[in-house]
Amino acid sequence: MINILKKFKFLFIILGLLLIFIICITTIKIDYVAYIPGNVDNVNDVIEIDTPDKSNNYYSTSVSYLNSITPFQKFVFDYLEDSKTYKKSKTITNKEDSLRGIIEHNSAIYQSIIAAYNEAGVDLDYKYLGTYVYYSKTDKLNIGDVILGSSYEECVNNLNNGVVEILRSNEKMSVTLTSDDLKLINLEYGYYEINNDKIKVYASNNEGPSAGFMQALKLYDDLVEENLARDYKIAGTGTIDEDGNVGAIGCVDIKLFTAMYNNCDIFFVPKENKEEAEEARKKMSTNMVIFYVDNINDAIMYLRALE
Repeated sequence: MINILKKFKFLFIILGLLLIFIICITTIKIDYVAYIPGNVDNVNDVIEIDTPDKSNNYYSTSVSYLNSITPFQKFVFDYLEDSKTYKKSKTITNKEDSLRGIIEHNSAIYQSIIAAYNEAGVDLDYKYLGTYVYYSKTDKLNIGDVILGSSYEECVNNLNNGVVEILRSNEKMSVTLTSDDLKLINLEYGYYEINNDKIKVYASNNEGPSAGFMQALKLYDDLVEENLARDYKIAGTGTIDEDGNVGAIGCVDIKLFTAMYNNCDIFFVPKENKEEAEEARKKMSTNMVIFYVDNINDAIMYLRALE
């Protein structure tokens, strides 16, 4: 036995080192995250208008998120055509990132409602109450606090005044800020109040603003008499503002694969994401129509022209 060990000593060392290497690349976590295809979610599960002819054929798309992957996982996900990896941001924590995603999602719901009603020409009772604190490295303001004001510009002016009225956990309070504090704060996304008993918003674990456009498109279809969706399974992605403009989002290529895997007929993409989407299209094998939009009206006119 000893002779065998001596004879194959070098081989055993190589095998041992190889085993250690395999253990390391499959168990040690690195500062990278992976995004892979997720789900298509029926917009009615998040928001709808109580009307007799509401559509059930609109879907938002999501990606799945893997936090702190291993080197082996990074190698695999970098190789696959329907996934990608990114180095983790050290600017904010995972908790702060999640809070920001919730802010984006909540604001997008209200903006989608306003955009749909504006596009349909239907009156809506709503108010802009303030703007969210989207980034804060001062202990005087938290991410998720709302700077009160009737417009984004007014909120910024109120913030710069030094003494600002905020809403925190549904309680109003005053906060005094210094010039140094102001350098550590960023405001983004509106906080709205909408008074309409027909609009139903349901609890959701979704984060981010990218469902806003599809929510607006679905709500518009609910508001008008025509049935734009018909029997098509319609998915898409993109932010929305009050005027119905559609903005770019991240991971559009992975969302295209998500829609393809879920047998969607049509996928709407912001024109700002066209280059990335076209690169993904080359890797896909699908009859799904990919259509690019600048605003909600582009999608409405496309659906209206379908046979």
